[in-house]
Amino acid sequence: MSTKARVSIGEFLAMPETKPYKELVDGEVVEKPMPVPSHGRLVAEIITEFTLFLRQHAEAAVETEVRHADLDNDWVFLPDV
Repeated sequence: MSTKARVSIGEFLAMPETKPYKELVDGEVVEKPMPVPSHGRLVAEIITEFTLFLRQHAEAAVETEVRHADLDNDWVFLPDV
């Protein structure tokens, strides 16, 4: 039985960007799943709803594919929205 190599958030963030994109989940580097066609439509709908809401409530901003690091959980993921 083989053990998966674990990396720290610092080690992961120092790695070069790759395509397909990689994420860090519980210390393990994993490939971000490829989306299906309906995925893009859903992302567009979510962005639209957030944008409409935020035009009235300037509490945040909508961004796409910005890397997010959760230092408490050793996670780095690349959300679509």
